[in-house]
Amino acid sequence: MATPSYIQDSSDNNYMPIKAMNTFTKDWIIKARISSKGEMKTTKKGGQLLKIELVDSFGTKIEGTFFNDDAKHFDPLMQEDKVYLFSNGNVKMANKRFTSLTNDFCIIFEKHAGIQEVKDDGSIAKQAFEFKKIATIEEAVQIKSIDIMGVVCEVREKEEIKLKSGVSKVRKYITLADQSMCSISLTLWGNEMCTRMDGLRVGQILAVKSARISDFGGKSLNAADDHASLFAEIDHPDTDKLRQWYNSHSTEDFNNLRCLTQKPQSRNDMMAANMGSNDDKNGKSSNLNVSKSPSNS
Repeated sequence: MATPSYIQDSSDNNYMPIKAMNTFTKDWIIKARISSKGEMKTTKKGGQLLKIELVDSFGTKIEGTFFNDDAKHFDPLMQEDKVYLFSNGNVKMANKRFTSLTNDFCIIFEKHAGIQEVKDDGSIAKQAFEFKKIATIEEAVQIKSIDIMGVVCEVREKEEIKLKSGVSKVRKYITLADQSMCSISLTLWGNEMCTRMDGLRVGQILAVKSARISDFGGKSLNAADDHASLFAEIDHPDTDKLRQWYNSHSTEDFNNLRCLTQKPQSRNDMMAANMGSNDDKNGKSSNLNVSKSPSNS
């Protein structure tokens, strides 16, 4: 019988919790799930960059980074959602401008790093969220990604557009709101992701993992299959809290929400917006016109 590609793991006692790691930590081993694995990117200087997000059984997350030849070497050895033992990385202070994680530290993995897949015993949750309120996005930098949960206030039909590169892409606009009394536009990219959200309705609760923040039209969010995941009506304590908030407010309340994304956003509207309006130039936020629907309580 062929031996499994992972090692058998009997106890978590010898593994360091991610929350205990700092720049003085030596000889550590962590057991973690790769909750998010980005695509390998080429830097402006021609090097390679690969980032992963790790989560352990305590729900603590930390970012791991690989550069150049190390990125090329480890990229095919790791898969999102699988569990590994990680060791021999360098723990550094995290640059908060370039990560959405709250951890003060990150790990740089080099050629001597140890990364070994282990059997998934279910002790580490498949999805670990760090939800932020919509209002906090206003001060966030464009490069960041974010976990967010919101009530669906608007769903537009998907449309196909041609990018400047000449490539055609399908996109769909969704507007989300939360208890911070702000709303924001989320753009879904790609036919498969847009199609999966065809049944989404106003009043439903949508959780988005690793949405990317954009400064386009004020502040907005982007989601595509290569970096983000969407969950409608997810089983999470925040879902119930958000639904209670939604049910306790009137249509008038929702029409007075402060929208972080400048309207309009359709193709024709964007052409008009490019001609310039005083409100857009001054960066004013707009209010959202919502027809409130019953939630799925």
